[in-house]
Amino acid sequence: MNSKDAMLSVYHAIHHIFLGTGAAKIIENHHGRAAIVMVQQMLVTRQQAPNPGLPRPGKPALPASATPLPLNREQRRKQARQARKNP
Repeated sequence: MNSKDAMLSVYHAIHHIFLGTGAAKIIENHHGRAAIVMVQQMLVTRQQAPNPGLPRPGKPALPASATPLPLNREQRRKQARQARKNP
């Protein structure tokens, strides 16, 4: 077995350990003592109410000009500089 095969075998072993258990972190020293951090996985589901702001099928969406995008930092600074120049 070459080193590439050995590494792939180690990877698959670790992958299956993490998938099959709740372990998030495993640390083991040369004496065989291990510290394992466990996590609890929870499945949360919720129902979403229909959003009246989203366009419905068959209904045209709002034009892009109707909702202006917020200014980014560079645009806000430029706007502030122009306001200082032209009071």
